[in-house]
Amino acid sequence: MSFCCLVVGTAAAQQDRSPLAPYLYRSHFQPGAGVASNSGSRDGWESFPLAEDTGYDPTLGVETSHGLSSVTREVIPHRDGKLAVGFIRRVHVVAGPSSSLAFRLKASSTSGIPVSIHIYRGEEEVVLRSAIQGGGQRVQVALPASSHRITAIAVAANLTHVSSGWPERVAISDVELRAQATRHYLLKSPTALWDGFRELYYLQHVLRTGDQVAVEFDGPKPSFHARWAIEGPDGQVIDHGSGLKVQHAISLSDPAGVWTIRVEGQGGSSTVLALVRSVVPQPLLGVAVHAVSPELLQLVTARRDELRKDLGTNLAFGLGANIQEMDPQFLLPGLPSYFNLVQKPTELALWDAVSYRTTGENREREEALHMLREIASWQQWIHPWFPAHGYHSYYPLGIMTKNIVMAEQFLGNALPADLKHTLDEALLQQSIRPVYEEYVVEDRLQFDISNWIGHTVGAALLAALQSDNPDTAGYALALYAKERSHLGSAYTADGSYGEGISYHRFDFETTALVAAATKEQLGISFDSQLARPQRYFRYATYGKDSLEDFGDSHVDTAPSNVFAYMAAQNSDPDLTAFYFQYRSPGITELLSRVLWEDAIHQSAATQVDSPTSALFEKRGIAVLRDSWSPESQVIAMRAGPNFNHNHADQGSLFYAWNNRLWIGEAGYADYYKDPNYPTYNIQAIGHNTILVDDDPQSQMVAGNMVFGKYPSMRQLASKDGIQIISADLSAVYPQVRSYVRTLVYQRGGALVVMDQIRADGPHRFSQIWHPTQPIAAFDLQQNMVRLQAQNDGVEMHMFSTSAMILGQSKGPFPLSSYERAEREPAPRPTIIEYQSGSVDSLTILTVIQPSGGGAAPQWSVAAGKKRELRLGDLLIRCDNRQATVSFGKTPDTTWTIGLPSQK
Repeated sequence: MSFCCLVVGTAAAQQDRSPLAPYLYRSHFQPGAGVASNSGSRDGWESFPLAEDTGYDPTLGVETSHGLSSVTREVIPHRDGKLAVGFIRRVHVVAGPSSSLAFRLKASSTSGIPVSIHIYRGEEEVVLRSAIQGGGQRVQVALPASSHRITAIAVAANLTHVSSGWPERVAISDVELRAQATRHYLLKSPTALWDGFRELYYLQHVLRTGDQVAVEFDGPKPSFHARWAIEGPDGQVIDHGSGLKVQHAISLSDPAGVWTIRVEGQGGSSTVLALVRSVVPQPLLGVAVHAVSPELLQLVTARRDELRKDLGTNLAFGLGANIQEMDPQFLLPGLPSYFNLVQKPTELALWDAVSYRTTGENREREEALHMLREIASWQQWIHPWFPAHGYHSYYPLGIMTKNIVMAEQFLGNALPADLKHTLDEALLQQSIRPVYEEYVVEDRLQFDISNWIGHTVGAALLAALQSDNPDTAGYALALYAKERSHLGSAYTADGSYGEGISYHRFDFETTALVAAATKEQLGISFDSQLARPQRYFRYATYGKDSLEDFGDSHVDTAPSNVFAYMAAQNSDPDLTAFYFQYRSPGITELLSRVLWEDAIHQSAATQVDSPTSALFEKRGIAVLRDSWSPESQVIAMRAGPNFNHNHADQGSLFYAWNNRLWIGEAGYADYYKDPNYPTYNIQAIGHNTILVDDDPQSQMVAGNMVFGKYPSMRQLASKDGIQIISADLSAVYPQVRSYVRTLVYQRGGALVVMDQIRADGPHRFSQIWHPTQPIAAFDLQQNMVRLQAQNDGVEMHMFSTSAMILGQSKGPFPLSSYERAEREPAPRPTIIEYQSGSVDSLTILTVIQPSGGGAAPQWSVAAGKKRELRLGDLLIRCDNRQATVSFGKTPDTTWTIGLPSQK
């Protein structure tokens, strides 16, 4: 656990008029309540560089031995050479003249190990250097002073020579950070929870109409220098005053929901959240659950009967005892059985309750009540592996919690009071409190992006909001604050979601329920953040329902069921049309349909009249298409911040045309099982990128919205069917000084991909392409490749300012191809490579267009060292420093694209 000391404004510190105060953060990583005594607390620390999936990071562990607790990294290198193994934590402090960071670092290597300490202030990075002997030692460094806030601190052991397959281990312990942070008034009363990460107090007890808000802070005297205000859920001021005692009688005219109490003065500032409930309890989701249509009841019945068959006659009798018998050291082999054990009985209870609400059949009610009683009596809901490794929860626990809460809602008054009390207590002990400990106290998944938050935190929030226990208010507010951070970080303002479309849908299963509940119970609407969920789907779809997306995402447009909540707001006709176009009629993802589908005002299909190309700037994806037809060309390129479940695919692109994907990537792989996943599927070699010196891992992990640099895109042209999108990829290529990839696209015509690269010394550069259709022609003289599928063809023409050689190779055999190999030919995937000699700079232009669909590209020498590409009306002139792009015989506009002078 950690210790944070915030020196508040007391009488002794009156002369300090600064809004900052000395800050001391200590973490000894000792295990908290509910986890194994030989485990520990990660206390918000994560792997550095960031793991591909921060939710499931098998390299990050905790241990306690002989009274010393540590956060550990155990990494198996995939190749010989150098390896950085480290840790990162989000902070919000200022480094003053005497600020410092100290820690103990231990590594399995025995020789001297260089250590780097990375101080991030947003994109700005300062690197400090030290060293340790392998046995481990204490490191202390002075932090460079700056008035700008430090947003993250990372510590890395830079191992100079590792061997492939030989495990390396690094442990950090006894961290001490001395800096300055916002000066806070201490809350004297009433009882509250303190959230050091978000710097918020949460009043533990619920307030109701007629109650008195009585909040008192401790601070310097005289207290009249401080002023306070109470804001309602909509941000409107309810009351205000001076001093450190807040008093307000809650009247019938005051709004229910989240109240924010702020105090500011010479002694600092503090913010308190309080939960105010109306006298008359309101349904959790805002409207009472209702009977469902005959069509949906038929699907509910089919799914219920399927679950009954799977569970047999046991119907959860004694099944819960099996959880605590599971092995605490091995998770993956038996994980599917654990999933089924916690999800199927609770889902059956839910569908029984839905059926009872509609039919009134007593059998459904009794079966649901029986299941809920049994589940409430289970001694342990979480797989033993998690507390053995310092965790309190897991996202299936969230799905389980959601099913229980919604079963309660559908049962309504048919749920006996004693069982409601028993369930409230079980949910508090097994879900609400453990999730609070892990995601608020320890701030797990500190960058707030993983879909695990949507399920785990979201469902615990639902459970806390529906509880009759007045002391769950503090937990509800704390979980709400974490969920709010998640929605602000993962759901981008451009109508997309950081982890990709399959995780977007998965997260939305619970997030939709949370959005409905917070609107009703807290007076807070997240609808604007969740708006236009179909936007990226619309743009990136090709053919009937295939889609171009990046990272670990599955690439199917359907099903749209989870978006029923947003469609039911009836504010977006295109979303309504999208929902019904891609809705699944089957028995999966039923809950959203049951809750909201009958509220959707279905109208005639609307014609999408938006521009056919879009830049999703927040997520970092550009999508270009020539029409809304399924046969349209669809091009998507990635260049942006790191979220989660992302790959080393910056600058990579897809190309689809006439219902087919022609240029793809290594594709989805099972990251639990596929041995090629860490070395191929997520690396630059598995995408349509540039490799440097034949290194398959040429790209480093990009920064995110909190720390570090990341690629960016800008739209240079968007008019008259012409799109020019330029992406600066320099941030993820440390080997070069600058690298810009530009897409030049004329609607209905060819795509030109231009790579401009400059380095400080000679390197070999390889342009990588992953064709998904068979190669029909491979012309080494003309540097031309033709892909063919039935009567359709796509050609790729490659040109460069330096001599390059066209070649091809085979990628590894995908794990997913083994089953296919039992039925049909399953060749290894082909990789197209366009490789240079040793050069320090070059420009590559690749033309991609349907065969016979336009003019042939002409490449020639222009004045001086410039080269010239003509393609119909398109003219690109380039050298190794810049390029100009123009259209038409007498162009009225010329775009100049150069390289940045520095990273």
